[in-house]
Amino acid sequence: MENASKRSVKWDRTVLWAGCIAAAGFCIVTAYQDKAAAATVLGVLTGVFLIFIYLPLMDNFAFFGLKAKLRERITEAEELTKLLRASASTSSKLLLYQLGYMNRMSDVPWAAKQNFMREIEDNLSMHEIPESQVREMREPLLRFMTIDLLSIAEQIVAQRVNDRRRMVQQQISEKFRGPIDAADPEYIALSAKLKSYQNPNVNFHELLQSPEARQPRSLLDKLIRETDLPEEDKAKLSDLIAEVGNVAEEIWSAHTLTDGSLEYLSRYPKYDSWRSKYIDIFKDNLP
Repeated sequence: MENASKRSVKWDRTVLWAGCIAAAGFCIVTAYQDKAAAATVLGVLTGVFLIFIYLPLMDNFAFFGLKAKLRERITEAEELTKLLRASASTSSKLLLYQLGYMNRMSDVPWAAKQNFMREIEDNLSMHEIPESQVREMREPLLRFMTIDLLSIAEQIVAQRVNDRRRMVQQQISEKFRGPIDAADPEYIALSAKLKSYQNPNVNFHELLQSPEARQPRSLLDKLIRETDLPEEDKAKLSDLIAEVGNVAEEIWSAHTLTDGSLEYLSRYPKYDSWRSKYIDIFKDNLP
């Protein structure tokens, strides 16, 4: 089919050249015979033949110029798109980080942050930002939510440590009302017990960068272990540790803010909302 088309074009050009040469020849002959009108007509006809012969070449020149301009515009559009993507990526990363810094005790609850996050991610999708890059941007926000969850357990455990220390201090005050003999075995035992209770040592600032944030259950187990609380207290705290750990692990498994995590944090809207949970856990043994 393509060869037939090429042959057709070749024959067309041959016919045009033949007509052009014939018209030019007759033009010369008629001019020589002093037939001005006929020579003029044949001259014009020769020009028409030449136009038909070279018109495709002229069109090609115009087409190539237009194509070059179009390619230039496309390149400019691609560069502009790259700049828009880079700008959207940078601004979205900053916005997600700022959302995290607004902790759960602020006027912006996690449910509102989730809506903001979805709007940001929709914008990133419009700019065709890869999903792997979006997941990376989302991670700081997941770390902040993990810290908020862990802080609930940390505050309850810290309160129990303080209460246990208060109980031991009360025992010492009741047992030794007068001068205290530092060598008294019972006093030594109570003093050692008092010192053994250690407040949880969780560096939340480091968790913003540490890979440990992705292992909340491990962090919670470590938190309980370091306090040296009595086994009865650890048993009472086990349900709390399990539920906080499960919710936090769900976040990292889904790699997004889950409905379960939002519902759980909504139970603790204020800084001291954990106190009612603490009383519920240790209601039978409060100082």
